[in-house]
Amino acid sequence: MKNFAQTLFKELTSYMKYNVLLNDPKQDSKSRNIFFIMNSVYLGFFISFLYGFIISLISYIFLRNSFYQYLHDFFIGFNCFITGGLLFGLTYQIYKTQEYIPNLLSRVFGETKLAENKIFHRHKTTYFSIKSSMRIVTIHIILSFLLFYFARFPYENKFLESTMIIYGCAMYGCAVYIGRKIFYVAQMLQSIEDIEFNEDLFSDNKLEGISTYINVVTTFTVLAVWFQVNSYYHGPFKYSSELGQAVKIFMFYLAIIAMPVLIVFNYYPKTLLRKLYTKSIDIKIEILNKELSSKENISEFEKIKYLSEKDKISRDELKYQLRLAINDLPLIITIIIMLADLALK
Repeated sequence: MKNFAQTLFKELTSYMKYNVLLNDPKQDSKSRNIFFIMNSVYLGFFISFLYGFIISLISYIFLRNSFYQYLHDFFIGFNCFITGGLLFGLTYQIYKTQEYIPNLLSRVFGETKLAENKIFHRHKTTYFSIKSSMRIVTIHIILSFLLFYFARFPYENKFLESTMIIYGCAMYGCAVYIGRKIFYVAQMLQSIEDIEFNEDLFSDNKLEGISTYINVVTTFTVLAVWFQVNSYYHGPFKYSSELGQAVKIFMFYLAIIAMPVLIVFNYYPKTLLRKLYTKSIDIKIEILNKELSSKENISEFEKIKYLSEKDKISRDELKYQLRLAINDLPLIITIIIMLADLALK
């Protein structure tokens, strides 16, 4: 046990040092974000495994008759290890990168212009509000507690039942925290739909990071919600309360509240990007027109150059829209698999 504790401490220390390096602004931002996503997922699975291991160890020492049942239920029956790993890891990732979208918008459109947008400012304030996050998370933790209370975990021992309830409530709390952040990111993006700008956003693809962020978050969230709903819906609850099997239908409640938010978050921001880039292309073409109009004598070569440039812009727009459509596929495929699996069972 002493060697295990020493190894654990060394690994955690190494992980923290590595995260400090990854968060160093001198490091390449894209590489940093890619590795940081990996670290967040691994950390989530580590926390999930550590919780299951510690409680299983306690049950082995003090409640040996319940050890194998608890070990099976945690890692297989309720699939807590995978579900918790995804949700805890994604929650940590969302928390550490919550400033990414607001900062990106500030760099592109300017802090002053965004500050003048009262709707954007209101959504941004709510997005960062810890009090608002804790309020909605607490409400859903209470609801999940009631759900588990009436579903009844299959343990006579109150300690083991309590550890499962605490873990389950924590997962629901993380899922709601993720959903809330996603919702307000979509709200902030919606509030800048009609923002005025006079620069070329398209050529440098200045808003590229938004699509990457959306794809990663929505795909991981859909996977986490599917594992959570599927695992608890088919989990070995006793359903011995006065509500009986009727409680089972409420296991879908997380998917019911998550799906609308995820669908809106996945598709609307990409529609917004199309609109902003289309406007950017129009600005670019207008600049070209002005350059040609300012010249008295336009040679045939200049006309060809102008038409080629205009054609290139149009092709780039079409290519970008196609790329956005292809990027929608991961979420669509995931949703189809999720619904088909539940229906077949």
